[in-house]
Amino acid sequence: MTPTSDKDIDTNTGPPAQLPRSRAVAFCRYANAAIIIFIAFYFFLIPFAQITYDLADPALRQPAIPRSAFRLHRSISPKYEKWANQRIASGSAQQMSIEDISGTEWPLFGSVFYLLATESLQDAWEKDNTISAIAPNVYAAGAIKAATALVTDPNHAAWVKLHWGPDYLHQENVFYRMLLISAMTSFHKLLPGTDKYIPFLGDQVETLSKALDESPCGLLDDYPGECYPTDIVAAIAAIQRADKVLGTDHSAFIARSVRAFQGDLVDATGLPPYMADPLGEMLRNKYANNFMRAVSVGFRPTEFKFQENGNGIDFLKQELLELSAVPVPAHPKALKKAWGAGGEITNITNTAVGPEELRAMVEQVHTEFIQKNGGMDEEFLKRFEAVEELVKGKPLEELEDELPKELVNEFEDLFAAIATKEY
Repeated sequence: MTPTSDKDIDTNTGPPAQLPRSRAVAFCRYANAAIIIFIAFYFFLIPFAQITYDLADPALRQPAIPRSAFRLHRSISPKYEKWANQRIASGSAQQMSIEDISGTEWPLFGSVFYLLATESLQDAWEKDNTISAIAPNVYAAGAIKAATALVTDPNHAAWVKLHWGPDYLHQENVFYRMLLISAMTSFHKLLPGTDKYIPFLGDQVETLSKALDESPCGLLDDYPGECYPTDIVAAIAAIQRADKVLGTDHSAFIARSVRAFQGDLVDATGLPPYMADPLGEMLRNKYANNFMRAVSVGFRPTEFKFQENGNGIDFLKQELLELSAVPVPAHPKALKKAWGAGGEITNITNTAVGPEELRAMVEQVHTEFIQKNGGMDEEFLKRFEAVEELVKGKPLEELEDELPKELVNEFEDLFAAIATKEY
């Protein structure tokens, strides 16, 4: 074999030549740099510039609404409109548990807060329309309609009906009815030119203001047995706002409503309590004004002896079990003393009855109806209202010419029920 020179030997035995690695590395570097710059701008520089711009807003240094509120509201409004319409259409509110506060109450007062915020933004825009290119009641018209429809939707009142029954729109229920009045008032202030909710709004304003005005101390319950005075304040304010839409005047009622936040109904600082007891306050007023002057006790004898003459028992020691506030005690002599000169309690319809005593007796039955039945039934309410009109300090027999016989018979039955406690 003939040897070859080094020049004849092929030493290129590796793979084919590749693109320079430097170009790939450069591409990755530029791509990473672009991503970092984008992140810096989007998450740091743009927010920083936006915050700096917003902090320079003169509205932050005076009682005014900042520009950022308009941006946020305009961004939220279409989302809120979509959510409210979908929730109404689904009917899901009707299936909510009464304990599910976030699913029953929150959507309603959240919608009311949205409407009140929109109303404030609209007022500010009307004073300075350079704040926003479009008026809030224009770009948010759909959301305004959807929010009001949600608050007034009967399905969204399912939880209230469980508390108050079918007459939930006219039986105390202060919190819910305040929300109704607030929402419908905002709707008509923001979107004038329609009377869509005017009859409903007028009914709620008149019936709620009348109920508050006629209540013993200016307080009504939000839920049976639960009265929150701050909600009474909100309800009074809602009625006042509604006057501007309805053209009504409840200024006299509002002036009288201050009674619910005076005297013993507020604490030492002048603030109302978190919760109040309208029934308890009614009874306190009756004792303070001498409409009620008696109590009834229940006790368990621990030491006693029979009287020698056999006329009764002397209780030497006893354990007190209950103390009840009553206008008419059970003891016959106490009854006669409380009623003054006249016939016995069993003959009360032949006795000249003064206004204080008659009202006290009827209030006793009223109170016990509330405690036993959760409220006064319709039939007794009619009797109670008639008694208030009838109190003239003279026997019922003298009124037979003035009243239908049926009504006189009703009063006789009523007084008999009071005397025997058969009601």
